[in-house]
This record gives sequence, C-alpha cells and structure tokens, in this order.
Amino acid sequence: MPASSWVFRRELVDRIGPWLPARACVNLPSQDWIQRAWRAGVRIDALPGMSCVAITSAGRKDSYGRRLSAEHDALAIRLRAPDAETHLMTELAYRLALESHASPASLAVRPHVARAIKNVIWRAAIACGVSPVTLANRLRYWRRGGAIDHYRRVRGLDPVVSRQQGEHR
Repeated sequence: MPASSWVFRRELVDRIGPWLPARACVNLPSQDWIQRAWRAGVRIDALPGMSCVAITSAGRKDSYGRRLSAEHDALAIRLRAPDAETHLMTELAYRLALESHASPASLAVRPHVARAIKNVIWRAAIACGVSPVTLANRLRYWRRGGAIDHYRRVRGLDPVVSRQQGEHR
C-alpha cells in the first residue's frame, strides 16, 4: 500500500510516532510505519474509489538514477481524459482476467503448491501478530536496512550513508 495513497489525521502520527530511519527498519520506512499502526490496532480501510495512481519504481531498473519519466508522462495524458478512472479500472480488470485464464504453464502443480504453502505461512504469521512482509524481508535481506539498500540499487541510487559511520553501507 503506497504511502502516497494514505489519508489519516495528524493525531495518528502523534500516536504511532515518526517514520524510522531506513537503517533501523527491516522493511521500507513507510511500510514499517503502517505495520506499526496495524499492530497498534489502527483500523485501516480502503476508500470506495481510486485515490491515486502509483507507478512503482521498485522493479524499474535505474528509474531514479536515469530519471526515467516516460511512463509518468503517458499516464498524465491518460488521466486528463474524460472517464479516466473508468478506463483505467476496466483495463486493470481485463489484464487480471487474461492472467487468470488457464494456460499450459498455469496447469503446472508446483507453483500452486508453493503458493498454498506461502499462504499458510502468511496466515500463521498474521495470527501470531507478525507481519508477513517483515518476515519475508528478514529472510530475504537478513538485516535492518537491507530492503532499502536493495531498492536503491534497483532504482540506480547510491546506498544510504550511515550517520554513525559516515560511509556507504
């Protein structure tokens, strides 16, 4: 859930606290904050309509380093059209429907078993009050700050400088 789509009252920040530095988090700072809110019992709801359109940079190689903006430019033009939300939601539904249709690759048993095992682990983590994303990031990156280092590398940015050491990590 991208932070650009969040709407909340100032009192919630006072209750949950600020975002932590990236080096202090297993997850990204925004996801760490929303998970702290969830653990504190904050009710998190979705609005009934589209509140923002986010083009994630997480998997777009060098998107920040090379200042890529073609996708944003194209989307900005589409958003100016009448009924832009309807068209975008229809396109999304169509793409999801195409992905869900059986193909020879989707008939393989192994991916379905792997997904079922992952779902059991995720549900167990939630039942224990542990965020499945935090668990996955802990296994994937092993240390605090590992997730931010990974995403900065993908996006074409330098590593975060540690204030304690004054050097790249």
